[in-house]
Amino acid sequence: MREYFKKFIIRTLSIFIGIVFAVSPYASVSAQTATSTDDEFLIFAISLNPRVPSVGETVTASIETSTFPLASAEIQWFVNTIAQNTSSSSRTISFRAPLTEGTTITVKAVITVNGKKIEQSIDTQTRFIDDGSLIQESLQKRIQELESLYGPSSQSLFEQVTGSAEPNPTNSFSIVSDNTNPGPSQKVNLTVQSFSFDPDQSFIQWFENGKKAFEGTGEKTYATETGDLGSQKIIKARVTLPLGQIVESSITVTPFSLSLYWWANTSVPYWYKGKALPTKDNLVYVSAFPPVAIQKQKTFIYQWTLNNEVKTTVSGVGKQTFSFRPRLKGLSDSIEINVSDAKK
Repeated sequence: MREYFKKFIIRTLSIFIGIVFAVSPYASVSAQTATSTDDEFLIFAISLNPRVPSVGETVTASIETSTFPLASAEIQWFVNTIAQNTSSSSRTISFRAPLTEGTTITVKAVITVNGKKIEQSIDTQTRFIDDGSLIQESLQKRIQELESLYGPSSQSLFEQVTGSAEPNPTNSFSIVSDNTNPGPSQKVNLTVQSFSFDPDQSFIQWFENGKKAFEGTGEKTYATETGDLGSQKIIKARVTLPLGQIVESSITVTPFSLSLYWWANTSVPYWYKGKALPTKDNLVYVSAFPPVAIQKQKTFIYQWTLNNEVKTTVSGVGKQTFSFRPRLKGLSDSIEINVSDAKK
């Protein structure tokens, strides 16, 4: 009986030891899984200041994390795949945005922590804010590149490109008239309008037919009066921006007079002394008459519009008469005519 009990105990112990050895490998797998889970928590983010930079603006990129100490990490920065010469422990970098609007910038950081590499990247695009200085810098840089290739010119390339010895942003403003078709001896107000600078902060000089009329800071409006039929006034505005750049624009003011005459292809009693009025399905004719003195000197293009629809088939050079059929009773018809000089 004792011998049998000993054998039972030994057999039981061997089974227990076998169970222990069978379970122990899983403990090792669990430890590996825990290590992998720790790696997943090595997370960081990149922030940009400003988030959307202007062309030529200084941008600062920073690393933000709370999952590992940056002091023990090695950091390598890249801007548009180009490695930056910074300290391996630098958590921030600064660089200058390109001078071209809409350029994509990709900032990437590669961090080595305890022998493991992790990386993050962030994209942004440049936007354009014109104060004149960036245009000047970009243009002068391009001219230096051309001179290095083709040699200096007797006349500066800057002057050849811009038409001026001073840097001038091109087409940076326009002059707007409150009366696009003034008649003779009518007042016209002209205004400087711009989306690239503030006229109220700029020094503006006004010239009429080459003679300076007046000037002043913020003087963005100029009033003049048209002359006789056929006369012209060339009004020029010269704007000096706060940083010293000079831009110019001009407008030609020409008085014009146009008479419209209409008649209906309808019949009236012989005793009726009034004008024949239009009726349904009968043609109505409209003729445009520029002043005789001007009409002898110039050829005009007539563009007719009926109820906001341009009638291209009946518009063109010398087509000063237009015909149409009125709509139903109680409805009105709108006729518009645009007259322009055929030689311009």
